[in-house]
Amino acid sequence: MAFIRTADLVTNNSNTYATIEEWIAEHGRCGLYNDQYIQNGTMSVNEAGNGVRIVLEYIDEAAMTAHREAFADEIAAAQFTSTIVSDVTE
Repeated sequence: MAFIRTADLVTNNSNTYATIEEWIAEHGRCGLYNDQYIQNGTMSVNEAGNGVRIVLEYIDEAAMTAHREAFADEIAAAQFTSTIVSDVTE
């Protein structure tokens, strides 16, 4: 069963972003293109322009957990706040 995590990422500084490319240049890909763990992913700039919404689809919840554990140091050092919007198993 697929596991889909949706999260809002908001920068800790006052920068704004018109495109996901601007976000990625400053904050990295945030797992979006890591096909070792995810099956599909999308990222879109939020309405305020100070962050993005990311949707990552995993084969299952264990794959999501493995992804988070593999990048725990990077996640801890991130210069943005992450808020989980939803976790869905399909």
